[in-house]
Amino acid sequence: MTFDEWSTLYDEESNDDPIFLFRQQNTLRDALVAGLSLNIFNNNCERVKMANISQVINILQAMILTEGKKIVLTPSYHVFEMFKVHHNSILLSLDHNTFDKPNEVGPIDFKENKIT
Repeated sequence: MTFDEWSTLYDEESNDDPIFLFRQQNTLRDALVAGLSLNIFNNNCERVKMANISQVINILQAMILTEGKKIVLTPSYHVFEMFKVHHNSILLSLDHNTFDKPNEVGPIDFKENKIT
């Protein structure tokens, strides 16, 4: 499964500048959407083979906003920064019943991709 150009798109705010729609300020709401989306993609990595953020710079849910020589790293940028450690990693299934073995976690078996 592939997700091409996922992002957020909100109703246009009242502004006389038509370019404003494409330069919406990135907020915590966008960071939460990015975090939720990346977490869903990670948790379904056996099915999701590729997921591309829609735009990177100066547009909807951009990670970087620029104006002249100024640059701002948006909340979505920081979410991507936190998730980049998962790139090319293995998802380990954690199925541990604390009622059967309280406070016991065995060694990680990387061949079976689970904690025993």
